[in-house]
Amino acid sequence: MSGTGYRIKSFRKEQKWTQQELARRLNVSTQVISNWERDYSVPVHSDLTKLALLFHTTTDFLLGRTDDIFNDQLDMSDRIDILNSNNISEDIFQFPPKEQLSFDLIKLLRSSYSITFKDYLLNHNERTIIIKQIDLFMSSMRDAIDNVIYQAETATDTKLMWRGDTLEKY
Repeated sequence: MSGTGYRIKSFRKEQKWTQQELARRLNVSTQVISNWERDYSVPVHSDLTKLALLFHTTTDFLLGRTDDIFNDQLDMSDRIDILNSNNISEDIFQFPPKEQLSFDLIKLLRSSYSITFKDYLLNHNERTIIIKQIDLFMSSMRDAIDNVIYQAETATDTKLMWRGDTLEKY
């Protein structure tokens, strides 16, 4: 996997920004950006946070602590290494046990991967709308579940809690 400097440089180039442009956005000098990209130094926490926000990623990914297989900066060999490090079966088309592999749907929708729905290629605007709809749906669903649990607790005078996928008395 690549170092922090390589990741910063790759994200910057993906945005088609110069070192000067990135430096301006972060309120640092171009020399600081150059030092980061050559791995002469590592950004301080506040700058890492700003970088993660600018590049729509995490500070852990920038530091190489985690690898995101949907990240546009990774080549296929890096993605395969990540899958292999998670002890994924060689037949990646089988459904692995849920504790082995998890994909972030929002990251996938924000990535540059081609995503189709019923053989229709989704464009950027459609992906953005889908993300907003997922957010609305999940909020509504959680509110509805919380309301049902509250009503059940009130009717039975019992405190309930989730244990895995099961609702149990507390």
